[in-house]
Amino acid sequence: MKKMICLLTLVAMLVITSMSALAAPQPSSFSDVPAKHWAYDAVAQLAKDGIVTGYGDGTFRGDRTMTRYEMAQIVANAMTKEDKANAEDKALINKLAAEFNSELTKLDAKVNKIDQRVTKMEDKISFSGSDTVRWVKWDNATAPGFTQFKNGVTQNNFMLMAAAKVNEDISANFKWYILRQESFGNPSQTTTSPNNNEGNNLVQGELSVRNFLGQAGMTLTGGRMVQAFGSSGFIAALQGIDGAKLNFGNKVKVEIGAADFSNPLSNYVKSYSDVPVAPAANADYGALYFKDAAWIKASYNTSKATAVQGFGLKNTAGPSVASLYGVGLSTMAMPNLLFRADYVKNTEFDEYNTNVQYRLTYRGAVMNQPGSWGMHLDYGKAYARASLGWGDYNATALFPKAGVESFNVTLEDTLAKNVMLKLARSFDSKNPVTGAKSVFGEWTRAQVEFVF
Repeated sequence: MKKMICLLTLVAMLVITSMSALAAPQPSSFSDVPAKHWAYDAVAQLAKDGIVTGYGDGTFRGDRTMTRYEMAQIVANAMTKEDKANAEDKALINKLAAEFNSELTKLDAKVNKIDQRVTKMEDKISFSGSDTVRWVKWDNATAPGFTQFKNGVTQNNFMLMAAAKVNEDISANFKWYILRQESFGNPSQTTTSPNNNEGNNLVQGELSVRNFLGQAGMTLTGGRMVQAFGSSGFIAALQGIDGAKLNFGNKVKVEIGAADFSNPLSNYVKSYSDVPVAPAANADYGALYFKDAAWIKASYNTSKATAVQGFGLKNTAGPSVASLYGVGLSTMAMPNLLFRADYVKNTEFDEYNTNVQYRLTYRGAVMNQPGSWGMHLDYGKAYARASLGWGDYNATALFPKAGVESFNVTLEDTLAKNVMLKLARSFDSKNPVTGAKSVFGEWTRAQVEFVF
């Protein structure tokens, strides 16, 4: 399935062009087959028996002479169906193949050239995608604009991705992202995020240059991209930010970058205000809103089983609402048991300014391994003023991870190759400041993921 649509289109065009060329009168170097040649009767018999249907346009014309090249095309077609032929037809096919052997050789060379061109394109361009169908229910969704979630909402999240290799050092990546939500039992209520009741369609594209400025291991990436922070997957995975970042380092891997965070689907709101906004300290599911920001990240593998990470981020335009630093840990504590943790603090505020996330994973389902399964236990306490967003809501978190304290359990199972089921439930969800029950209550989520 990893054939890019444009590649398939190219292949189709090549085949159509090739077949049209084969069907057309060929240069004089291919002489006509004489009108009384036995090959006509042989091909007519094969056509009568359903072995061949013709050439080029799919028909066999018995009303004119053909070039040897056209005849070779018909013979080549017959040779692909030899297993369906009876003994007499097989004998005719073999006789025809011997008669037009020279032309068949030239035809094979032409097809090989087309195959080589397609192979080269496949080496340069790859295509992949995913589709997630999910059902989400919030037990106590009474807040304005969210009441439809109380009865359950179905969602479809489709992503189409392409990777193109320009040369050994330059590559381009593209993603087409569509998110649609529909209230269960009420198709008229549709939304693309809890804050947006319109259709949503995002195209991302980024260009990466390896060995930038001739420095081995240094990569410059720019464009509209995804930017993630943290080790757990719960801190941030912001979609569609416009910016650039530079990655370098061997043992200690470093990333520095700057971007406009106000684009569609960043933080899963339609857009940020140009004026940075800090949520109220006790805001349920609140998060920091800002436009321009710069960051630095560093990671280091202390062993094959353990990695540590740190980052700093500050908004660079308007009132300063985000001066964050974070540290993260990922370690395989024992076989089949992975522990991840993050701690983030926003120094712009004196209190209610931290975000702590923990995840313990047993085993783990793998997309290309049917029957594999896993379980995740999560705990998080994220004050709104230290939250960059809902976390990687599509892949890892499954539940909001901003302005809330909660426990989560997720079960996952690979039903078939490239098909995974996930079931998740939150427990004891509450406001991290007041301790009051979350305005949405508990979350339940069931989804099936497909990748290709």
